[in-house]
Amino acid sequence: MELTAYLDKVKDLEGYRVELLNRRVRKEKFLSLVKERKSAEGQSAETVTVSPEEFSLYLKAIYAKEKFPKPRDARGAVLTLPDAEMTKLILANTEIGSDELQDLARERVDAVMDFLVKKGNVPAERLFRKNDDLFKPPAKEQAAQSRVELTAVGQ
Repeated sequence: MELTAYLDKVKDLEGYRVELLNRRVRKEKFLSLVKERKSAEGQSAETVTVSPEEFSLYLKAIYAKEKFPKPRDARGAVLTLPDAEMTKLILANTEIGSDELQDLARERVDAVMDFLVKKGNVPAERLFRKNDDLFKPPAKEQAAQSRVELTAVGQ
């Protein structure tokens, strides 16, 4: 079976920016835990959880590291912004290029493959990733732009 991922130019790009920010927040927390020698065995940036209270702390750390122009006061000092404003600025300045889009498509196919293997009992060696135009419209009008299409291949 071949699996092909397709993306929605609007919804996926915005959603992926949010996901990338959440990953950066988790990574920031993980690095902090490692630095303080408080990380658990087997813990990684992907597995660490960030509480709503912690999110603000790590968001501020990410915002401080960003290189884009930040709002400043009359003396030129960077303004302290609410979390929502920092988030907007970070998301607006997060570049999503073709490599990131390919990563998103690959992650989407991997998630479906993982589901088929673990829950559907489909042997992994029968599943293949197929590349196509990421923004190809669906054959059926009512189908979602964001999707993974499965195609049976003959033996």
